[in-house]
Order: sequence, then structure tokens, then C-alpha cells
Amino acid sequence: MSLMQLRRKTEEPSKQSFVQNTQYYSVNPRTVFNCPKCNKPYKHPGSIKNHLRNECGVEPRFQCDICLRKFRQKKSLILHAFNIHNQGPMP
Repeated sequence: MSLMQLRRKTEEPSKQSFVQNTQYYSVNPRTVFNCPKCNKPYKHPGSIKNHLRNECGVEPRFQCDICLRKFRQKKSLILHAFNIHNQGPMP
């Protein structure tokens, strides 16, 4: 078997593997992790940790100087300033 055939075989999933994967997840749905405070669903437990630290029940700490809109995360304020007010460097 040549390298090209081997590469093609590994890069192109077969129809059978697609069907098996679809059947597996229809019978075994992925685990969902819910926030203990607001019950918002997440696919990964680490996402809940970030949610609790930055979003859930946290008052916005960053405010736009132009329109006074408030944000919980600094990166959201930076994106807002660039996209809405055309200010600041593109993140």
C-alpha cells in the first residue's frame, strides 16, 4: 500500500463508520453538565468553572466609555469597541 493510499484511507471516513457513529450517539447521548446555580447546560465540566467565575451571578465589571454598555469580560468590551465603535486594535 502506497503512502498516498494510506493517507487517503485515514483521511476519508467510510459511510459505515459514519453510520456507526450516528447510531452510537443516538443511543448514547453525550453527557451534559448543568450549572448548579442557573442550570445552563455545558458539554465540558471545565466550561462550568469558567461560567461560574466570569458569568453566573457576576456583576459586569467593564464599561464602554462611549455608550456605557457593561460587560462581564474585558475581551467582550474590546470586541464591542472594535465592532460597534470602530475603536482600538483588532483583537
